[in-house]
Amino acid sequence: MKKVKCIKTFSVEMYDDDGFAIENSDYIVPKDSIWDIQEFSLRIIDGEVRLLNNDLGWIEITTERFIKYFEII
Repeated sequence: MKKVKCIKTFSVEMYDDDGFAIENSDYIVPKDSIWDIQEFSLRIIDGEVRLLNNDLGWIEITTERFIKYFEII
């Protein structure tokens, strides 16, 4: 599994288990956090890249956002 590092803090909208956005509940992805790129076929929120952190959980983001905020380590 490839590892990536967040190079700038940003926020993502949080979603419930059914894929619906949770109002007023942004999640902060901290700078310098390390994530694994996951291969996945079921997209819950139509993200293009799924990242997993054992302590922080998982996020799905667009390829554009991935390029802007992460670097492969």
